[in-house]
Amino acid sequence: MKFTNMKDIDEVRRDNMRAIEKERGGPTEAANAAEMSLAQFANLRDGAKDSKTGKRRGMRKATARRIEEKCGKPHGWLDIDHENFPSHKKEPGETVAWSAYSKADEPTKILVDAILGVGQVPPWLDGTARGFIEMMKASARMWLSEIKKTTKDKNAA
Repeated sequence: MKFTNMKDIDEVRRDNMRAIEKERGGPTEAANAAEMSLAQFANLRDGAKDSKTGKRRGMRKATARRIEEKCGKPHGWLDIDHENFPSHKKEPGETVAWSAYSKADEPTKILVDAILGVGQVPPWLDGTARGFIEMMKASARMWLSEIKKTTKDKNAA
């Protein structure tokens, strides 16, 4: 299964740099939080072109981790496409996923609990339903593997 329209790691990191900028109130504040010059921050955020090759520069893994640390983000935060797969906190102690779960109707909660293997197993969760859940998990593993491969390939370049 091939996933199309996926952002590469550099695009994801640039989008997340813009998110940090927005959170901090502007580029100067974001650069100060990351303990770098405004020019350095802007070059990373915009993917400045290499003067020799003309290609947009990427962000090294070590640089991404340092920015996360300085800006109070968890390890790996810059590598996650929060726009398409939001998991960031909305309010202290609340994630987007938990907020959606709490607002879901009972049948949806039962399905989510069954997928996670928590709570009482519904009697209708037969072999076919379990097989479908395992198929979805396998698809998710393939998707994550593709993302990790793309990330690894970009970091190696």
